[in-house]
Amino acid sequence: MIERPVVDVIVELRDVFSGNVMTPAEKRLRVKQLREELSYKQIDREMIPYLVRINRFPFIATTQSCCGHGGHRELRSGRKARTWAYLDFRSGLTPAETIDWILRPLCDKFPEENEIRMDLALECGSLRYVVWLSNDIWRAQLEYLICLLSGIALSRRPEKER
Repeated sequence: MIERPVVDVIVELRDVFSGNVMTPAEKRLRVKQLREELSYKQIDREMIPYLVRINRFPFIATTQSCCGHGGHRELRSGRKARTWAYLDFRSGLTPAETIDWILRPLCDKFPEENEIRMDLALECGSLRYVVWLSNDIWRAQLEYLICLLSGIALSRRPEKER
């Protein structure tokens, strides 16, 4: 197989990952990547049921995740540091909708600083959302996220289908 020049790959990715809103083409690619990672068992087993449910929604695609693996790790100094579970995703909603309909309600539901944190990241110029979840309650946090996504999906359906 002939290797393609990196520039060609970047141009192709630029066309698929078009800015701050995930396109349908990117969604298809992300779902394909998730299936491949599942087949190679490269995903934390505990996260799989949540990732499958989240990726069923057409306006969101997970990009990375971790279940936190136990909650604490020992630093070289001997002190223990908290580890976090996390979910990294792209959104087909506008950034304002993603913040108002997903991120803000998550923060409101889990208001303590040690319960949830949010980061925004740029990947090749495309906006990614990172939700850092408490190791103690990450399953409940993901269940609440799925409830939010269900509500968004219902509200976006045409009136006659509701």
